[in-house]
Amino acid sequence: MKLKTDSIRMVMLDLESCLTWDGSQTNIWSPNGLATFESYKSLGHDEFIYTVSKLIEGGYINGKLCPANNTIGDIYVYSITWKGHEFLDNIRDPKVWSKTKSITGKFTSVSVSLVSNIASQVIAKIVEDTMHLQ
Repeated sequence: MKLKTDSIRMVMLDLESCLTWDGSQTNIWSPNGLATFESYKSLGHDEFIYTVSKLIEGGYINGKLCPANNTIGDIYVYSITWKGHEFLDNIRDPKVWSKTKSITGKFTSVSVSLVSNIASQVIAKIVEDTMHLQ
């Protein structure tokens, strides 16, 4: 299965809006848990679960997958990591995301960390251009 940057962005923005500051766990797999995520509705079950699992694996969110009967029994998410927040801060703005995607779309393969770096450079360019206007 392919890890898609649009999916990562969508899930991360969803998680950011629902996680609490105290680090209490959010059981995504709870009876109503999945239904509360717009990204779940948009991406579908498999892509959403795959994206969350890779975000945990990649260190963008603190969480754990609890396997049961050759599938996932529960998914707990505790917080977004520093690395995850850096990624979000780089790609949050729709204008920055659009420009970043236009740049990365020219390549067949681009890592998530490279996407974040390109988005950071896009932001820096926008700031630079804005400063020259003043």
